[in-house]
Amino acid sequence: MASRRGILITGTDTGVGKTTVAVGLARVLADEGWDLGVMKAVETGWPRDRGAWPADAALLREAARSPDPPEWVVPWIFEEPLAPFVAARREGLSSLREKIVSAFANIAEHHSFTLVEGAGGLSVGIQGEGPHLLDYADLALDLDLPLLIVGRAHLGTLNHCFLTEHYARTRGCRVLGFVLNGLDPSRGDPSVRENPALIAERSGVPVWGVLPQVEPAPTVETAAALIRDHFDLGAFCRAVDLPGPTSGDGP
Repeated sequence: MASRRGILITGTDTGVGKTTVAVGLARVLADEGWDLGVMKAVETGWPRDRGAWPADAALLREAARSPDPPEWVVPWIFEEPLAPFVAARREGLSSLREKIVSAFANIAEHHSFTLVEGAGGLSVGIQGEGPHLLDYADLALDLDLPLLIVGRAHLGTLNHCFLTEHYARTRGCRVLGFVLNGLDPSRGDPSVRENPALIAERSGVPVWGVLPQVEPAPTVETAAALIRDHFDLGAFCRAVDLPGPTSGDGP
């Protein structure tokens, strides 16, 4: 059986750029020749009459050039744009965990490395209620995956990054690194010069890159270019025990 190596990409908030980072990394690793599996464990806000491939999962599959079926790549799809556990409650479902773990096992058996994209932040619920709520920290532990945290580049990111890393650590998750996204020089925000060093200093976790803002939403190739140009791919590969890039070690 193939090694169950991989990483879960989470974020400090919704809309912070997890998909950009996940898609960019998937394409770059695929271009480096890695046999890559990808998963968007739960996707919400996708009407079933629009097809079997919701937007984020479709981009991940395209980026990784994955042949895997939708039931592996995106095992749960909900129509309403809600947190997964809320959408699951409204549909009366309680077996999300088992289906996600099973789909991941299928991917891990067929690929040497698996990249999983979360939804919202690390404490966003997937199923259950109250003290029995399963969140993305639980999922990372279930799948035995370390974390890459995506945060915003601008003012306010310090608190969000510190809280996310602290929650991960208290839950027993291993955080490998941060990447900040959405840098917009036109905002004239002096905090962006200090944020990466302050995050690394206080959390003890490296910041592997700061990605510029891209409008409209990046394509697969645009996201890959952001990773190649603004992300320390060499440090990432060393952290996850992959051979380093053939085209350099990043910025």
